[in-house]
Amino acid sequence: MTTRTKSAKLPRIIIGDEDFKALRLLADNVGGHLADAAEQLVNELERAKQVAQAKVPAGTVSMGDYVFFENADNTKRRIQLVFPDQADIAEGRISVLTPVGAALIGLSETQSISFTTPKGDTQTVTVIRVEKPEA
Repeated sequence: MTTRTKSAKLPRIIIGDEDFKALRLLADNVGGHLADAAEQLVNELERAKQVAQAKVPAGTVSMGDYVFFENADNTKRRIQLVFPDQADIAEGRISVLTPVGAALIGLSETQSISFTTPKGDTQTVTVIRVEKPEA
């Protein structure tokens, strides 16, 4: 089971209303091998401050954004946070229904969060920069 670690204080997160609705619908309709990831996503949604999509502050991770983040071991990655049907690890498109994807949604630049992987390891990520996709 993928769960949020209990020991660390969770950072405040902000999610736009359009993303919130789409993510809630997604999480409520996922089962099977993605059920744990959906539960993690629901936990994030329940603690998020919901705002109008246009009012999501710059530097806050929303769906479709490019996220530059760093792991606790100082490994830096750049991914695009996407819905499961758009995910392609080779292209750097990570599903919000992965432990790292669910952890990143709603975070702002400089915020860190720890999460537990399906293997039981605890990982911490820190958002360095968020970029909106070009229209």
